[in-house]
Amino acid sequence: MTSRKTTKKPLLFSTVLSKNIKASGDLLSSSSILIEGRFDGTMKTSSHVGIAKTADASFSLMECGSAELAGHVSGRISAKEFIEALPKATISADLTAPIVRIPDSCTFEGTIHTSMIDRP
Repeated sequence: MTSRKTTKKPLLFSTVLSKNIKASGDLLSSSSILIEGRFDGTMKTSSHVGIAKTADASFSLMECGSAELAGHVSGRISAKEFIEALPKATISADLTAPIVRIPDSCTFEGTIHTSMIDRP
């Protein structure tokens, strides 16, 4: 029997871009972020990022502690801990993290790099 490391996800997000928000530009934060609407640009946080199933997010670059992807996501995503796609997510991206989980029910096009990234 192998043990699976449990990853921490926030119960509440510090910053929420709700379904009715369309944002573009550079977003820099030290806290967790949930995107439910549209976002286009760059994002950097040392914390967790959630992309809800209602979201449409395009990143020239997203750097984060960890990420959970459920909506439409494209671009370059780099996480220090893990990237996890949820069922029915549509992803067209280059993903880099020590742990990357993509379920069979997810649509994925891109590359996956599972290299160790310097941890703080």
